Amino acid sequence: MNEAGSSGPVIDRDSAAALMEPLTDLVVRAGVAILAVNRLAMKIDGKVDGSPVTEADLASDRIIGEGLARLIPDVPALSEERAHQAKPPYHGSFFLIDPLDGTKEFVAGRSEFTVISRW
Repeated sequence: MNEAGSSGPVIDRDSAAALMEPLTDLVVRAGVAILAVNRLAMKIDGKVDGSPVTEADLASDRIIGEGLARLIPDVPALSEERAHQAKPPYHGSFFLIDPLDGTKEFVAGRSEFTVISRW
């Protein structure tokens, strides 16, 4: 990882390549947590924008957020589920997390959802 002066840490190509395996492990763990949630009994809340958030979203977000904080503590992570905690502006590299993309589909019992983490 390079330090980009006052613009914040930057994940270079070699560092990104080295992160692929541990990041994949985080996403797999998050997916397991999502699938472990009983959809028929899960709690569903609403966000400020009216979209749903479930315990599966929160479990996935917790796994990814805590994992990123351990792996790369200097690179901030912005999550859809923790947008209210964001401290922009972000300079340099940052992680953008959607811990369960397709919550409406997940709630409806369909399998068209995914776990997304990008930098």
